[in-house]
Parts: sequence; C-alpha cells; structure tokens
Amino acid sequence: MSKRKADSGSQMDMGQAARLNNPDENYVTVLLIGKTGTGKSSAANICIEPSRSQFGETPLMCEKKIRLLRDCRTLAVIDTPGLFHTTISAEEMKREMARCVSMCAPGPHVFLIVIEPKRFSREEQDMVEIIKKLFGDEAARYTMVLFTHGDEMEADGVSAEKLLYFNPSFNKFVSKCQGVYHVFNNNECNSENKKKQVNELVEKIDRMVQRNGGLCYTNDMFREAQRAIDQEMFQMNGQGESIGSRDTAERNNSFVRAVEQTQAVGVADVVKGVRAVREAWCTTQ
Repeated sequence: MSKRKADSGSQMDMGQAARLNNPDENYVTVLLIGKTGTGKSSAANICIEPSRSQFGETPLMCEKKIRLLRDCRTLAVIDTPGLFHTTISAEEMKREMARCVSMCAPGPHVFLIVIEPKRFSREEQDMVEIIKKLFGDEAARYTMVLFTHGDEMEADGVSAEKLLYFNPSFNKFVSKCQGVYHVFNNNECNSENKKKQVNELVEKIDRMVQRNGGLCYTNDMFREAQRAIDQEMFQMNGQGESIGSRDTAERNNSFVRAVEQTQAVGVADVVKGVRAVREAWCTTQ
C-alpha cells in the first residue's frame, strides 16, 4: 500500500504531496495510536496546551486539535479512539478511518503509540505490526513510543531505561520503533514542565523526520485524501469562503464520501485489517 521514495520521480511526488496546504517545515502532525485507558487523551491535551479546546476523556470519534509551538510551527494532534474500540460497528469504523486519514493528510510525521507501562498487553506488543498492516510497511519507520504516567513509574523507582533493560517485551517493542521513546507525566501541574515535555517530544519527532528524508509519511491513501481536501478548499474559496476553511474540507470531501461506498484508495484493505485486529483482540479478552 505504501511506496517509499525509490527514485527522483517518486521523491518529487512525496515532496509535492507533503507541501500541499500543510507547509512542510511549518507543520508537525502527530497521529496518536493506542487502546483506551492508557492516558492517551490526557497526553493529547498536554500536547495542545494552552489551547482552550481539549480532547474528551473517552471520545468515540477521531478528533484533531492544533496549537502553536515556540518556533511558530503548528502542532496538529489527532486522537483515534474509534479505530480500536471493540464495540464500534463496521460502518462507523469506515467513517473513523476516513476521518483519521483526512485529518492527517498528506500524512503524519509520527505514529505515536501510547502505552501505559503497568497495563502493557499482548495486543499492544503487536501494535507496530498493526500499523504496518493499516498504513503500509514503511510506516514503521515513523513510529515512536510514548510511555504515560511517568510520575507513577518514578514513584515506583522505575525509569524507562530500567524498564527496557529488565523487561524483554518492552525492549523488543521499542526496538521495533527504531528504539525511540518518550515519557509523559500525565499529572504534571507545572506549566513550564508541561511545555518541556512537549518540546522534548517535538525535538525527537524532528530528528526522526530528518532520518526519514525530512518529509512526513505518505502513501496513495493519504495522497488521495489530500487531493480531495485541495479540491474542496478550491471550491469553497471560489464561493468566497475563507482560506482558513481546511478544517471544514477535512471533515467533508470526496475522499470521506467515497469511504461510504468503500471506493477510496486503500480504505477497503484498511477496514478489513482493523476488523481482523479487533476480532483478534476480542477473542483474548
């Protein structure tokens, strides 16, 4: 499903895709992946502070929030609770997949896998393989682990380094993510410390992106969504609407509508993949 830049022609295509309406060096897109109950929404809210618009505690729909970073870039955070919710229907899952891809277009800079160390499950150990199945093999190069509840780890006298050293399952899992991880203290109250957590996370994302050629991850599915957004924005702007109508275009465009008939590129395979994963999880609960 995914094609990494193999020659100068494909490299140009990726570059063009990454620069459509999402100015490459001025935008950092984070796609949060993980099961409910891991502190994912709490971590997402830390990322977007001081925004007044917060993620819900247990949302069932994909959500996107943005904030301005200290270097004047825009940080976009997409939470994806519906993709792995075991009670969501197939039709709802299709819509959530469409929303997720459209909100990330032309592609995320990182697939941030949120893990609570005390609740690390067998299903979560397979998360990198799941991401590869859903978004393409090369997506693994853009994965990073976010350990939540770092304050509880600290209270127990356990650092992330110790966790990786003494727990082979954690070590193996993080190694699949290029060995890159970050720790969040979800209960941090000091605003400066919160900013520091986020700034350090963004720095790690930047280094990952540079190792991957300086561009976000993309594939045919994300590119199709981006083209649909561009078309929708062009039509809206032609009718006198504001250039800042990207949010509206992301939520309603030809790509999202095509998903209703499972005609959008890649979505049918992704939906099958998510359903297989969900069914596998249900049998182990």
